[in-house]
Amino acid sequence: MNPKFPLAVLLSILLTSCATAQSGAMSLARKAELRGDFHECLHHLANAESYGDFAETKNAQIAFQRGMCLEGLGRKSEALAMYRHVVARYGDSSWAAQAKGRLESHARPN
Repeated sequence: MNPKFPLAVLLSILLTSCATAQSGAMSLARKAELRGDFHECLHHLANAESYGDFAETKNAQIAFQRGMCLEGLGRKSEALAMYRHVVARYGDSSWAAQAKGRLESHARPN
């Protein structure tokens, strides 16, 4: 038996567990955002980030959702900066398209 096999299996289990925990934290963040609890949302997004960078789409989603929470808290300049970050870093993603929409809505006169 290859002595590296058990280590590879353990590493696979660890990565799967982290991805599952990250998805759970993102789900909790979304639920908090929908309730209007933007501080809790930011807390859960920070937890999701603490599990690492697993996929560009997850990172883009976290950044966009952070912008939405900042906007919900009335921290407009920080929210706009986050949307610009999403567009610059993840320009080909659906999250960037949504961030562009948020930026455009803030650019229009009321």
